[in-house]
Amino acid sequence: MFNMLSYRKKRNRKEIKAMGYKIKEIREEIGMTQAELSIKAGVSRTIINGLETGRTTTTTTDTLKKIAAALDKKVSEIFFN
Repeated sequence: MFNMLSYRKKRNRKEIKAMGYKIKEIREEIGMTQAELSIKAGVSRTIINGLETGRTTTTTTDTLKKIAAALDKKVSEIFFN
């Protein structure tokens, strides 16, 4: 399980929230809604919304991989830039 709270010790809250914005930025660039991403990734829209807004700080590595694959990106391009 990837824990953004542990990662937060190395990054400040603004940077963590920016990772969520990266999901939203990429999703919107390709004209995809949260609902469409949810279906394509097989992840609940609530999780996607939580990651985009910074309200969700803990998720599984599998979830990160699914979202990245649905956006045709590497996990590192979305969450660690």
